Amino acid sequence: MVKALLISIRPHQWLKNIIVFSGLIFSKNLFNTGLLLKTFLTFILFCFLTGGVYIINDIADIEKDKIHPYKSKRPISSGQITVPYAVTAAFLMILISLIGGFYLNLYLGWVLAGYFFLNLLYTFFLQYIIIMDILCISLGFVARVLAGGVPIQIEGSPWIMACTVLLALLLTLGKRKQEMVLLDGKAEQHRNVFRIYARIIDRIIMTTSILTVAVYLVYTISPGTINKFHTNYLIFTVPFVIYGVFRYNYLINKRNIEETVEIVLLKDFRLIVNTILWILISISIIYTGK
Repeated sequence: MVKALLISIRPHQWLKNIIVFSGLIFSKNLFNTGLLLKTFLTFILFCFLTGGVYIINDIADIEKDKIHPYKSKRPISSGQITVPYAVTAAFLMILISLIGGFYLNLYLGWVLAGYFFLNLLYTFFLQYIIIMDILCISLGFVARVLAGGVPIQIEGSPWIMACTVLLALLLTLGKRKQEMVLLDGKAEQHRNVFRIYARIIDRIIMTTSILTVAVYLVYTISPGTINKFHTNYLIFTVPFVIYGVFRYNYLINKRNIEETVEIVLLKDFRLIVNTILWILISISIIYTGK
């Protein structure tokens, strides 16, 4: 049962929480031990919170997940974990996260509470409303950026926020598209909004992909960015972003895909190498100016 619970909190999804380090990195404080520790604690708290939220989501969608080729194998929908046991685990994880957040920083506690409330709205209401469902998930990524900046008293950059929202939209849209392909004729039974997304999702993905690259490009050449980092070399990281976006589009359009988007991304060697290179080169430019 412990192993099943570990699967239910989806550790592979915790990679999304790494975005809490963005404020630390782009404020040039990555090597500040004190701030790094606070950010790492924030990351842990977010992992506890998101783990609890995933359990709640699985409980709420238990009947719909039974018709999904992959979600039907999850511990809760398959009956490996009882609902009371899952509720207790989720309650404890969320409680630990919120108490830890308020203890570490008052505003961090409110950000975590806001993220939890937003996900409750998503689980029970917003996931059934076209566009609002993907926007809700994108705001969750913004909450991660804010959470990373609050305890170390660093204000989130509007550019980073914009890039985060667009990237989150792109990832969510890709996941929606893949779900529709996997469910085939049963897509509407799993989620009513799929009926509308089937007609427009490709165009939205294309638009979001273009905007993601464009906003990041403008960010790298904006006077504010150049003055902040004392270099205009950040533009050399744009090709990595372009490749990452295009590679992602290629992966979600493969018709023979047989795994969830998250697993596919974690297994794609080229995308992993591209992401690591982007991170390393960006840090090098930001911290050395060349």
